[in-house]
Amino acid sequence: MLIFDGKQTEFESEIHKIIWAMGRRIVPFNISAAEIIDTDMLEGLKQVYDFTTELFSDMYANSARYNLTTKNVGFLHDYFFRLLKRKKAKLVDYELTLKVDDGSFEELKMLDLYEHMGIHYEINDGAATIKSRKYPLFLKYFSMCVAASQKRPQSNLAYVTYCDFRIFNKRFSLKIDDFARGLPDREQTLLWELHNYLISSGAKLEPRSNYDTIKYSYKKRHIVQVGTWLSKPLSIRVVIENILNGNIESLPNNDELPAYISDNMIICNYCCTSSRDKSCGKGRLVNFLDKQRLSCGGELRIPGKQNSVAEYDIKMLKQILLFIV
Repeated sequence: MLIFDGKQTEFESEIHKIIWAMGRRIVPFNISAAEIIDTDMLEGLKQVYDFTTELFSDMYANSARYNLTTKNVGFLHDYFFRLLKRKKAKLVDYELTLKVDDGSFEELKMLDLYEHMGIHYEINDGAATIKSRKYPLFLKYFSMCVAASQKRPQSNLAYVTYCDFRIFNKRFSLKIDDFARGLPDREQTLLWELHNYLISSGAKLEPRSNYDTIKYSYKKRHIVQVGTWLSKPLSIRVVIENILNGNIESLPNNDELPAYISDNMIICNYCCTSSRDKSCGKGRLVNFLDKQRLSCGGELRIPGKQNSVAEYDIKMLKQILLFIV
């Protein structure tokens, strides 16, 4: 199977980059199942893990087989999730049985994509029976993972997609190490530099509930959110309300830094209302660099026009954070 190396920086296409990013985020089995002692469950979860890693590896090596676009790369687990949630779907031991009509038959044809991985289905008397020959425990334990993930407040399917079996541990909570592990090596270094600076400046890391983000606060006020998205492994939002309210001339480096803020300021586009009503309340007019702008939430988004966060961004953020923490 393919090893999704954190040092890789060149990709054949955007699709390959997204698949690689998903593969990077799969939690290593020795970490994910470290507290599970039931041998039957360990074997079942290992089959879910092996199925997932084999699939992502094959998607990367043979992307044309799956008719992938940048919007449907993650359809695998969502697809099986929908099958399990179908009305009158019955999972008995290792087989899933569904009623079939004309519409659902076409949906089942998608299973042909997984035939080379041992997924098999038969249709008789208006019912479809689905089983996994290569990974016979897959459907049973995948279903158990889905059920456990539903008890998590946010990002339910992320736990399943990335084989994070720690959802079966009642006391488990996400840590920054879990967020950092799935990043490319370069972005890991930048994240830890920003994290250490924030913590040393008195900011606090908020408890994590969302699988894809971490948040920092200062004096009980939210100031920084760091996210990871499949097309951009690191994305940072910084609340700069007090800077926009202050005197721009007081900023250090008062040529380069204001220009950086201007380039990365989130501009309100009235997205919070379907009618694009200019009275939506989220945007606020600010005077910045002799221009009046409609700032959205008084925030910066990094990277702005660039494709990824760079060392330069962390350097500028540290200067901005001097006015916040």
